[in-house]
Amino acid sequence: MSLNKKSVDDFNAKGKRVLVRCDFNVPLKEGVITDETRIKAALPTINKLINDGAKVILCSHLGKVKNGPNEGESLAPVAARLSEKLGKEVVFVADYNVTGEAATAAVAAMNEGDVVLLQNTRFRGKEETKNGEEFSKELGELCDAYVCDAFGSSHRAHASVAGVTEVVRAKGGDCAVGYLMQKEIEFLGNAVENPVRPFVAILGGAKVADKLNVISNLLEKCDTLIIGGGMAFTFLKAQGMEIGKSLVDDEKLDYCREMLAKADSLGKKLLLPVDAAVAELKAQGRFQEIQETINRLRAEHEITLPRDLAYVEGRLFDDYIHDMKIIQHFATLNRKAMMDVILVGMRLTAVEQFTTIHNYIDTDNMILRKGAVAAYEGQKLLIPINMRDGSLICVGKGNPEWNCSAPHGAGRLMSRKEAFKRLSMDDYRREMEGIYTTCVDRTTLDEAPMAYKGIDEIISHIGPTVDIVERITPVYNFKAAE
Repeated sequence: MSLNKKSVDDFNAKGKRVLVRCDFNVPLKEGVITDETRIKAALPTINKLINDGAKVILCSHLGKVKNGPNEGESLAPVAARLSEKLGKEVVFVADYNVTGEAATAAVAAMNEGDVVLLQNTRFRGKEETKNGEEFSKELGELCDAYVCDAFGSSHRAHASVAGVTEVVRAKGGDCAVGYLMQKEIEFLGNAVENPVRPFVAILGGAKVADKLNVISNLLEKCDTLIIGGGMAFTFLKAQGMEIGKSLVDDEKLDYCREMLAKADSLGKKLLLPVDAAVAELKAQGRFQEIQETINRLRAEHEITLPRDLAYVEGRLFDDYIHDMKIIQHFATLNRKAMMDVILVGMRLTAVEQFTTIHNYIDTDNMILRKGAVAAYEGQKLLIPINMRDGSLICVGKGNPEWNCSAPHGAGRLMSRKEAFKRLSMDDYRREMEGIYTTCVDRTTLDEAPMAYKGIDEIISHIGPTVDIVERITPVYNFKAAE
């Protein structure tokens, strides 16, 4: 799919004042940014313009600003973090007016490659959210060109998104999209125009009106459309269901009925939440009816395919394995990250490293190991026993009769529920004597050594699969509760 939009690569920004609409709506806790993902996403476009010699003016909203301008929703923390990420000062215009004298002066003082961040655009209230002509004009007068890189806000007819473009274009300036917008547009375009089947689309939000055309168009392209969020209640009411005091758009009931009929005529699935009824019963205090409702919903949505016959093949199977590889690779990186933290924190040096994983798919040999680990010939692996007995370091024998596998642990003697019921804390503490731990308490009783088979029994049975190299005896044990 071609972009069909002017990109930041398509105009000469050198020496120009370029206003970039970013999405810096980051989470804050006591003035500290807790997730900088959106800041990182904006960096490629900003750096591109800096390197091109532009005078880069950034703007964004933050929060809903329901009670007027305030320091709790100021973009000052974003300016500080941006300065760190860019390796240069980002001049912050703290003026609540956003485009007042302070902003004009800051922009006038800019040299090529400088960066200025304006105050929260929503500090201008309805002038921003209602696409006010005056605020749009003020933003447009600050710049020679405009770049939109705020994908999450691009659908809104706000002054910093829509109105400003009219002002810039009227004076012959360029309007373009940044790298983040470009990536999102291309991804979504390809996903919709050339989707992998089955194609499932999920729509949320409160208002049906905001997504009128989207719903209709998606029904023609997707196989299944899932409606969630507040607007699901409008669809549910259109079906004749009672929705109590839930959010609803009564003016769009006919449209929802039309979309339900369209889905049916096209042979498409349009799925709505099934748990709203239970939530409504709870809200009304009608607890006696909940189980009856659950049983009814289960019957209505029962999957008749036997579990042992529930399998995928062909493209679905290939997609499943593809996704599983990604997930398992992430898990590997996650474990490595945790180990790196431990090594650094304890000032240790790794002499040798190996990885043992269980309950996974060996995609190279197409073996699903449930309760087992790989034990190929010469492969080093770990078999954990319990909190008291430690673990065994082993080397695999590559026994084909065991699918080149070994047990992933001792195996339980009793279920977790049974352990909580039968085991005593006194016995638990006694079994863990001599091992330093802060985790012997009632929340981990299901992990007590007595709940598992003993190490001697395991050693007596693993001979066909591995050779034991070392036994690790615990000095310190940590176990988190479920």
